[in-house]
Amino acid sequence: MWFYSVFVCCLLMAQININLAKNIATTDNPSTDEDGDRLLNVQTKLLKIQDEIISITAEMGIAETLDFVSDKVAATERHFESFKEDLSKELMKQTMSGCSLNAKKMLNNQYVAVAFQLKNLKSSLKAYQEKRLPSDTIEDIKALRFELAEQKLKQMKNFEDVSKIIRAVYTNCSDNFDVLANLIESLKDIRIIDFSVRALQQEMAKNDQQRSPFKWIRLAQILKTGLINQSKAEFAHGTEDELKHSIRDFTLEALNASVSRGKFERNGEMDNLTTAIYLLDPLQSESIIEEFVATNYGQVSAKKILETILSHRFIQQRAKGISVLFWEIKNAENLNSDVVIKIASALHKLRLDKEFENLTKAQQDEVDKIIENLPVCARNLFFLPSVCFWNKAKEEYLTAGNMSSNYDNSRRNVFSTDPLPESQWKVNTTGDGENFLFSSRTYAEEYLYAAAFDFNEDLRYVFNWIPGKNLDKQSEWSIELDDDYCFIKSAMYNEYLFSSNIKRPDTNNLRYVFTWVPGHSIREPKFQWQIRKCN
Repeated sequence: MWFYSVFVCCLLMAQININLAKNIATTDNPSTDEDGDRLLNVQTKLLKIQDEIISITAEMGIAETLDFVSDKVAATERHFESFKEDLSKELMKQTMSGCSLNAKKMLNNQYVAVAFQLKNLKSSLKAYQEKRLPSDTIEDIKALRFELAEQKLKQMKNFEDVSKIIRAVYTNCSDNFDVLANLIESLKDIRIIDFSVRALQQEMAKNDQQRSPFKWIRLAQILKTGLINQSKAEFAHGTEDELKHSIRDFTLEALNASVSRGKFERNGEMDNLTTAIYLLDPLQSESIIEEFVATNYGQVSAKKILETILSHRFIQQRAKGISVLFWEIKNAENLNSDVVIKIASALHKLRLDKEFENLTKAQQDEVDKIIENLPVCARNLFFLPSVCFWNKAKEEYLTAGNMSSNYDNSRRNVFSTDPLPESQWKVNTTGDGENFLFSSRTYAEEYLYAAAFDFNEDLRYVFNWIPGKNLDKQSEWSIELDDDYCFIKSAMYNEYLFSSNIKRPDTNNLRYVFTWVPGHSIREPKFQWQIRKCN
């Protein structure tokens, strides 16, 4: 091999120099013994440097790693530079003391020979390093010698060279991703970071088993950190964009699958994924949510879409998702959808959330804008301290009767009539958020409920429960929107609340309110209520 040739050459040059030294010592002595001693001392230093060169040349062919050899070469270079100064001084002294020209010439020839040997050694080391660079780099990475690996990676001229290293480690190392991710995380050179991330990204894209968005997110975070730490890293933004595109694709795929299954658990994998993306890049997180809603609206239940949105951990994510979904619904002229009530509820919770102040002013303004655009019934259900229910047909208000009009000691009759203090109601939602509870503001904690018995075969009694607690399902009501009006339906009996033509016998202004047992003809105005602010 080539290093044996270099080794033999060094030995021959050494023998020549030894002969030269003998000649200087015997046939051409300096003018004094002191001069001769100094000259021999210089020669000895030169021979020592030559011995180092011979020794390093021998080690180069058998060393497991060239890093140690490279350090030795650097040390020998320093020795040689120091020797040059000594030689220059000695030749000056020999000239002044009358040393023969032949002795100086032979010493200079010896110096030139060693300089040539050192130059050849450096050239040989460089060639050998280039030859062994890929394999040594791979071994350094596998052995977690990341600092040494970076030094070698920096010697590589282009992306293709770095890519070959990443590919080799990725293919042949059992913990391939973690090892390479840890390597990239340790790198300081943004060019090498960019090359390494791109190369690992390409290898992951080829392997379906590595289609974990969490790994892509980690890569993006590593690259983002590298970009932040570098002032001149414009060229790496292309790689960052590619990573974001991959993260977007994988996350949308996972979200679409999640909404189809109807399963998005807090602290589950999907939640952890969307949280990680938000922490990496809030704007990208919002962009993904926007695309998710736009893609799925009209394809799957809007209720499922909303549930997925509300399962996100950060209020910024939920606010963005609600906004996109609401405007999709409004643009589709579908504001009577039952999901709009749930959106109103979600907006109310956002407004009460202690994290609401963490939204930007633009985000807060967007929430308020949506609230203003809600159908009046949906808005007033959640954003007024108390409400009045106004019947469209009779133009009267739902009102709890006074004591003289009680049905019995436990049941208070309910009428429609002109507005009275007893016409005010407080609204609460049930524990599951599916239905509503209406309690009299005048008669605290008395809940409106549909009785278990009928006035006649078509009409079911509706009362307030005087004992002051809700009667579970009998006290629950659902709301169906109808433009500026709504229908109020018993959750227990699926019957609609309406203002009848039957008045209390001893008065002309108290009209009984029932639920309609047959359940048909509900589109008539007598079934339509408007939820208003009470004067």
